[in-house]
Formats: sequence, structure tokens, C-alpha cells
Amino acid sequence: MGGFAESFTVGSALEVDLQALTRGLDMTKGLGNDIWIETDAQEVVNMVENERRGAAQIRNLMMGIRNKLRGCNFKISHIWREGNKVADYLAKQGGSHTHRITFNQDTAPSIVKAMVHMDRLGIPNVRSGVEYDEE
Repeated sequence: MGGFAESFTVGSALEVDLQALTRGLDMTKGLGNDIWIETDAQEVVNMVENERRGAAQIRNLMMGIRNKLRGCNFKISHIWREGNKVADYLAKQGGSHTHRITFNQDTAPSIVKAMVHMDRLGIPNVRSGVEYDEE
């Protein structure tokens, strides 16, 4: 297990999602060529699956992602953010930090370890349509 939280200084939500995907792919180097990417951004799924280049401001990101995926056996799928609570939590944390925080299985925050444990137990997350701020 490994992860990160980081604040990205790019324009759109799509650019943030692509930048996060790039960072995640960088973290998988040396861990094998079988990769399953889950994202709550359906547009990212569509762009990767259909090999779309996108608008000018994201073309370099898309080219970098394609280069990182070259030679990999990968799957990309959409998942609601409630289906991946850890990623949702880390995305929110990234917005409140000025530098990147990385961790592994041993150094992960206890809340992340708890969420992963709940996921492994098959405890479902429910999409309620109501957002709650963490206090």
C-alpha cells in the first residue's frame, strides 16, 4: 500500500485529476506491470480508453500518461468517490497541504489504515447525496 496527498496548482478539475493520475503512475514504477486505475472522473476514463488527446492545456499530461502506461497491462474504471473512501479522503487532504505527503503501509495515517481495513472486510459505503465536512 502506498499513497499521497498533494495540492496541485493547475486550472481545472480535469487537470487536477490528470495530474493525480500521473503522480499515482509514478508511484507504481517498479511494482509490476499490472495496474488497475480507479477514478471518480468519468472524463479521465473516457480519455484514456479512447486515446483522446484533449484540449491544448492537457495534451502534455495525456501524452505523459500514455507513455507511463505503455507496456503495462492496465484497466481503468470509473468508481463513485464513496467507493474509494481513501482516495476521496486523500484528495481532500491534498487541498489543505502546501507540500506532498507520501506514505507506505507502515507510515500511513491511522484513518487511512482503518478505511483500507473496512474495505478489505467488504463493509459498504453508501452514497447519500449529502456531503458532510470533516471537523
